[in-house]
Amino acid sequence: MATNIMSMVKLGKDLLALAMENKFLRRATKIYEKSVMEYGMSNPQKLLYPLTVIWHLTDRCNLRCSYCYNNSDDNTREELNLQQKLDLANQFVEMGLPSLHFSGGEAILSPDFWQVSERLTNGGIHVGLFTNGTTLNLENIIRLKSVGLDEVAVSLDTLKQGKDKRFKSYYVTQVFDGIRNARDYGLRTTIVVTLTRSNLNELGDILRCAEELKVDEVDFFPYKPVGRGIKLEECLSQQEFDSILDAGKELFFDNKDLIHIMPDAKFSREIVLSDCN
Repeated sequence: MATNIMSMVKLGKDLLALAMENKFLRRATKIYEKSVMEYGMSNPQKLLYPLTVIWHLTDRCNLRCSYCYNNSDDNTREELNLQQKLDLANQFVEMGLPSLHFSGGEAILSPDFWQVSERLTNGGIHVGLFTNGTTLNLENIIRLKSVGLDEVAVSLDTLKQGKDKRFKSYYVTQVFDGIRNARDYGLRTTIVVTLTRSNLNELGDILRCAEELKVDEVDFFPYKPVGRGIKLEECLSQQEFDSILDAGKELFFDNKDLIHIMPDAKFSREIVLSDCN
């Protein structure tokens, strides 16, 4: 009995030591500790600061995808200037923010992206990038590594080569090259798929492609009828969404840990259903 208890204690210490080596977990633990001291324990725990932030850095984008939730274009009218962005980055560092992901538009197109990214990573924040993948050339990948980014999440909704340069489907081969560059240079690489009625029959092919590209994760979330895509008839029912993901996991049972539903997917499904019906 005593031996078992000692083994469990040692395992607990080993797991804690491993967690403390992870900068996200280390900083998240500090926020939880401060929050418990301030508010007491609760379920869910009330937090002093967020554990993660998605920063919509710019509206600039080199594409005009028909389902874009943000309706991104070349608009920079409401964008913060560099000093404001750096001030905000400093606030995130001071609060001990564990994780931040840049979004847009295409965040890497902002001339301020590199300086702001470096300020955040130098402050100990785990930084990632949501991207359409067309900007992940070798030069940019090397620069992402040099400023300390940890991961990229690449949007990929079809494997079919398109003919319209405004849409991502025109650049499928270029996106594949970007994913390979990110993976080869050690960035954690995720493929993000927006499920619509138009790409349902490509689910298996996209998953097979993800395996061939050796990405770390594939995230699915349902199309949302907002932004440029507000009038598109691409909504899935909750039953359709669930059955598609179940079929995908069954298809790749030996590697089903590759497949994830975005954390807000259940909430998003409810929004989509209410907006579509």
